[in-house]
Amino acid sequence: MSPLKRNDPSFTYSSGSEAEGSSPSRKRARNDVDESFRGVQNIKVFIVTSKLGNDEFVALEKLAQSRALSTGAQRKGLTVLKLCNSPEAADMIVTNIRMRKRFERTIDWKLAKGKAVVTPEWLIDSVNLGTPQACEAYAAIQDLHETTEENCPEPCEKCENAIDSDNEPHDGPLSPTTTEVDWVSHELEAAPPKCDISKLSYLSNYCCQRPSPLKCPNQELVEQLAVIMRFRDLEGEAMQMLAYEKTIATIKAFPKKITEDTLEEFSKLPYVGQKTMTKTREFLSLGHILETKTILASERYESLSLFTQVFGIGASVARQLYDVHGLRTIEQLHLFYDVDAIVDKDEDVADPDEPPEFRIPHALRLMDELNLKIPRSEVESIRDLVMSELEKIEPGYVGILVGGYRRGKQESNDVDIVIGHSDPSTAKAKITGLSKKLTRRLYKKGVVTNVMHLSSFRAPNAMRTAHWDSLEKALTVFILPPNLKNPKAPRVHRRVDLIFAAPQSFWTAVVGWSGSKMFQRDLRRWAKDKKMLKFDSTGITHRWDSKQIVASSEEDVFRILGLEYVSPEWRNADL
Repeated sequence: MSPLKRNDPSFTYSSGSEAEGSSPSRKRARNDVDESFRGVQNIKVFIVTSKLGNDEFVALEKLAQSRALSTGAQRKGLTVLKLCNSPEAADMIVTNIRMRKRFERTIDWKLAKGKAVVTPEWLIDSVNLGTPQACEAYAAIQDLHETTEENCPEPCEKCENAIDSDNEPHDGPLSPTTTEVDWVSHELEAAPPKCDISKLSYLSNYCCQRPSPLKCPNQELVEQLAVIMRFRDLEGEAMQMLAYEKTIATIKAFPKKITEDTLEEFSKLPYVGQKTMTKTREFLSLGHILETKTILASERYESLSLFTQVFGIGASVARQLYDVHGLRTIEQLHLFYDVDAIVDKDEDVADPDEPPEFRIPHALRLMDELNLKIPRSEVESIRDLVMSELEKIEPGYVGILVGGYRRGKQESNDVDIVIGHSDPSTAKAKITGLSKKLTRRLYKKGVVTNVMHLSSFRAPNAMRTAHWDSLEKALTVFILPPNLKNPKAPRVHRRVDLIFAAPQSFWTAVVGWSGSKMFQRDLRRWAKDKKMLKFDSTGITHRWDSKQIVASSEEDVFRILGLEYVSPEWRNADL
């Protein structure tokens, strides 16, 4: 599905691995050159990170990003330096390595002989002098001196007159940069585009490069390990929990049934250590894992699991209730929090215009309902009602169902909807403040009963360290109106999260809120480790200057991060 076509100055976009910063200006910056402009020569540059400090790498990367240089006899041609993600795609390989043996550990020697392999000084001098330099004096490896000279890109003779006769690059756009943004309405929303899983690898260290189905061939083993992982979480053992999460994510992507015949291959997968192998052999032998059986029989595990099913009670509070206050059952929790008295009091003093805050006593009263799974048909009915109310506020709003629904789950724990507006010129203004306006409207209509969290728009914080994004959102308790065809049908309270995103954040919000948890964790890790970028639902930004890179589609998010596209049904890296 492609809800929007590109072309708006406020919707600047950087394609693929050659990610560039965006600018709100209608004029294209001097060095931001359109690749499609006839007469422009591109030189693709790959920078080897080995033997470069972080500051050096960042400085070189900034130098190389869409840098326009003049060429030709009268310096009237135009050459554009473009960063690329792989040495295979590059014309130039820039490296600070000088020794052949060290270089061969990084780049295939046969490949290197077909490229110009130069020192960082070539890039620095070419940019500072405004024209590509001959490679001969910049060969990085003595044994590659001759091939570097041979493979050095020739000046573009066809690029004469590519620049105006005043010898200055175009200050304005070299080609049209504004078109209409066309969003598909929520009624016509198609399924997300499919990916080619043959391009993904279950051997990768990153979940965002693996195909992880909803149910895998080793689902029973995953469920056994998930109990141990959950127990580590309940006990506050964060590192041990993460280790199990990584192992489970690896198993979810492993396409073969684990048996004695495949055990050796399984042992070589990422995050499969000796403990995992011991428990796996135990599972193959007994049909279960002994530690899992012990945990499930534990009163402590049963109580802590029950307590943390209540909104507002995390693992730390649950342990306090169990260890300090001696609570064991939900009935004891009702008495401890004085549920009936507090909820009844809150209902008596409720503001007719503002939905009441959802606190632990409210969560306890509605616990049974909120823990019921939501079928896909009801998820869609909730979405339709929300979009219908938005249409009454003003036409043009669009919404995409995300979360487990988007990943193919037949039943969801809650409903997540990312909401945007189809008019890019006014979308940010129309989205800002919408969370409160819509929530109040739904409250007065009787379908929102409480608010768990309500936030207004906050400017993205480039220094953020937590992964709670700065998007405007309303996390609500929702109940559909009575069914006119079946008035006696029970009405069930549901958790509904409404996420409001301006155009520059819309597709990262869709990817981020689609999950799964481990898939998103590894998207952030990949962006940081491999691309010097920061990713979350708010957007993708450069780490060195916090400039945002705007994605034009769900697939484009992956292109900017230099990843093969993974469609939502293959992002189920958790249980």
